Amino acid sequence: MLNTTFNSIHRFIVSGLTGAVVHFLVLISCKEILGFSIIISTTIAFTLASFVSFLLQKLWAFRNYEKGGAISRQVSRYLFVTILNVGLNALLMHILVNKFEIYYIVSQIITSGLIAIESYVLYKFVVFSPISKES
Repeated sequence: MLNTTFNSIHRFIVSGLTGAVVHFLVLISCKEILGFSIIISTTIAFTLASFVSFLLQKLWAFRNYEKGGAISRQVSRYLFVTILNVGLNALLMHILVNKFEIYYIVSQIITSGLIAIESYVLYKFVVFSPISKES
């Protein structure tokens, strides 16, 4: 069980890092190569990175292969967690930077770590938990 959890956490981290790489590559490509505005560039990058992260987490990190209605349930919950995390990120950054006067990069590292833990728990037990089938 411990080995399974460790593997799941490892795959979750790799999925998240892959999503971050996709985000930055698409952001830079859209802005620097295609000449899009920063708002359009970051919106496209965030959308593609979220799609990649969702698929990697669903299929690889949490080994969830449910189809049909389960996917729309998972997407809506995934989006909810994403929106929750944006607000949580802003709140934690405000507290750490403005109240505790911690340098913003250190604050973001702390915040990202806390959000990663919270996200793992929510993705594993809420977003990608299999729908129980009653007999």
